[in-house]
This record gives sequence, C-alpha cells and structure tokens, in this order.
Amino acid sequence: MRNARLGRPLLFFALTLAACRRDARTPVVLYSPHGRDLLTLVEKTYEAKHPDVDVRWLDMGSQDVYDRVRAEKANPAADVWYGGPNLVFANGARDGLLEPFEPAWAGSIPPESRHPQKLYFGLYRTPVVIVYNSAAVPAAEAPKDWDDLLDPRWKKKILIRDPLASGTMRAPRRSAKYR
Repeated sequence: MRNARLGRPLLFFALTLAACRRDARTPVVLYSPHGRDLLTLVEKTYEAKHPDVDVRWLDMGSQDVYDRVRAEKANPAADVWYGGPNLVFANGARDGLLEPFEPAWAGSIPPESRHPQKLYFGLYRTPVVIVYNSAAVPAAEAPKDWDDLLDPRWKKKILIRDPLASGTMRAPRRSAKYR
C-alpha cells in the first residue's frame, strides 16, 4: 500500500515533467483576417517547409488587427501582419507600426499594390460588392451602392460581416485609390 501511495505522486511528477518539455522550434506569431481554414493551411504548409518554425496565428478582423498592432506598438506580440485592405496598411505605415521588408516575390507586385518604402505588399485585390437574391429582389429594385442600404426597406434584411472588426467596411470612401 505504501508503494502505491508513493507511485502516484511519482507518476504525476513524471507526466508533469514530460508535459513541460519545451518546443525547440522558433515561434512566429501571425495576426490575420484570413480565417481559420486559410490560416491553418498557411501554418501547415510553412511548417512543412520550415520544420524549425512553429507558426502561431490569431484570426481577427483587419480593423481588429490594426487596433491590436497599434496598442502593442511599444511591445509587439506579433511577428507578421498578414492581410487587410490597403487603407488599413497605409494607416499602419503612417502610424509607424510597420518595418520595411522585401519578399523574394516583390518584383511581381505592381507598383500600385506596394508601399514605396517596402512597408507592405498587396497579394490580391478584393472587390467590395453588394450581393442580392435575384429571386427575391428584381434587379431594378436592388441596392446599387452602400448608401442605398440605409433605406428603411432593407431594415433587418441585410447580412453583413461585423463592420467594427472589418477594415474594409470601416474604410472611408474618399479615394478610388483605396477601393
């Protein structure tokens, strides 16, 4: 009976010690609005090519990424900010939140999709569109722009991503350059 009493604490200690073993890989923390599926694919693909790296990501809206990076300016917790609209990255550059970096593929990015001081590079352009159910709404009555959605007839009939978390939804429409 005495051996059984001593065995349990020793077994617990051995299991705890094994669980505390450190991962020797280099952690790389990524903030992104790209969603769980894409970020998991990025993680697995990158780690397969770089087994010494442990990709850790946090999925949030692009405005949330910007707000978090800005809040962490004095003590950054992320290594990579991956994804968001051009205007949000322009705000990050203006606020001194980004460091210059030139990826190997930078030459294939058109000038209008990159920052002149190499602070960010666009990977693709996402059109911002209004989609409607043509079986429920005739084309002539469908909203044509964002202001049309303010009409009371659309109240409780709009499905939209959380605009507070979305950099695209919060971006002002001042310039065609940022659309």
